[in-house]
Amino acid sequence: MADTEALLLGPLELHVGSVTFRIPGGRQRALLACLLLARARALSAAELVGSVYGADADQRTVHSLHELVSSLRRSLEKVELGGRLRRTAGGYVFDVDSHELDASRFESLLEQAQIERDPEVQSDLLRRALDIWRGRALEGTQVEGTARAEVERLEELRAGAFADWLDIELAAGRNQSALAELERATQLSPYNERLRAQLMLTLYREGRQSDALRVYQETRRLLADEFGLEPTERLRALQRQILNQDPDLCPPPVRRQRRSATTRGKAIAAAAALAAVTAGAFAAAGVFDERAGAAPVFADSMKAAEINTRFWDVETAGAGTTVRADGAGALLTIPAHATPTDASGEIKARISSYCTLAGEFDIQVDYALNTWPGANGTGIGMYAAYADVIRESSPTGERYIGAHRLLDPPDGTPHALIATTDTRGTLRIVRSVNRMIEFVRAHGTWRQIYSFRNPTPAAVSVYLELWTDAQRFAHRQVEVQLNNFRVNSGYLQCPPS
Repeated sequence: MADTEALLLGPLELHVGSVTFRIPGGRQRALLACLLLARARALSAAELVGSVYGADADQRTVHSLHELVSSLRRSLEKVELGGRLRRTAGGYVFDVDSHELDASRFESLLEQAQIERDPEVQSDLLRRALDIWRGRALEGTQVEGTARAEVERLEELRAGAFADWLDIELAAGRNQSALAELERATQLSPYNERLRAQLMLTLYREGRQSDALRVYQETRRLLADEFGLEPTERLRALQRQILNQDPDLCPPPVRRQRRSATTRGKAIAAAAALAAVTAGAFAAAGVFDERAGAAPVFADSMKAAEINTRFWDVETAGAGTTVRADGAGALLTIPAHATPTDASGEIKARISSYCTLAGEFDIQVDYALNTWPGANGTGIGMYAAYADVIRESSPTGERYIGAHRLLDPPDGTPHALIATTDTRGTLRIVRSVNRMIEFVRAHGTWRQIYSFRNPTPAAVSVYLELWTDAQRFAHRQVEVQLNNFRVNSGYLQCPPS
């Protein structure tokens, strides 16, 4: 069979030998896109219905899905790929090797760049990764559910790779090659303060101090008008350095390395192809600051310059409930003898963030159920102001719950109850331009349990909680470990350290 390429990072295309094949029909494209994004993993009919049909799904949709699969297989037969679309015990799968998928090649180059220590080699790897993109991921193809979350993840990786490439270019003194792309990128992603900081630094190094300060003022007005927020301390500190003409802002001596005109041209073309830079991404790993007493601190592990530490407040209710440091996270415990300490009947252990998230974000936390006896009447949850993603134990079994709370109380009706037997998982809440989506990772697979339109673009806070009440508690010790709290956000506002 002729060499095959499946291209997701741009309009969906299949390259079979010298033939470029585009799938006809929006539903067929969406189905193939979902199968390709799964990377040879079987997808159940329920997963495919949620990702292909979204809000249009009804009781007849599963039958429509089977017909759609048959139509897609007939289309693929035109390029002799129909046999790759198979039905298995786990659902449907499209057989594709990692070297045939542009998204896999992109991520492989990023992984190589992350472990590379030579900046020039790292720059080349990042540039080659960006070169793979031909536009927005799945441009012209509409997917929902877990497939949409995967597309957003790829776009975030692209934005991070672009910002990392810019960091290397600026550190090497190649300001001119970065300036045009930075100006374009900040227009496309106006709330990305990492890009704004890079643009200010580049303008300053080019002798355009007033323009650099103008970018800061524009950023401040934008954040104030849209969210009522001030720029982060990192950006404010950069403004002060520019005003004081801090010598630390001068670039290090340029280490010249010869590059061919073709290679440099591809570098600029790859950056120019970044048509939509999504929000800047960073990861936070949970640790406790012993100097702060019982309050845990979640510190950044960004590759870029560190921003302010995020403090979390500890709150407990009920006799004996505890929150304590455990490795790189927190251990939440409700002992068997726990009883309420007030008339509310609540028994809980909670950590609440002092920081707020504005705009688009993706938050995740991993959990492990150290002691979690069946039907214990407790739940572990993550909340983003008005969205809940919960794992709960009840007499009817273990289940995940998603809920949208406009007011607290009462809670909104759950969109889905997903049964589970795993002892480890990940809770996740994603806010895009106009939707809030809640996921859980159960047995290694992301499952969407709730999706709704954003009630407000306002900044929200996040908290993690282990809870029960006196009527439901089975008086058995419950212990949950929370690790690897991660935040990808275009704007995170935290109090000063």
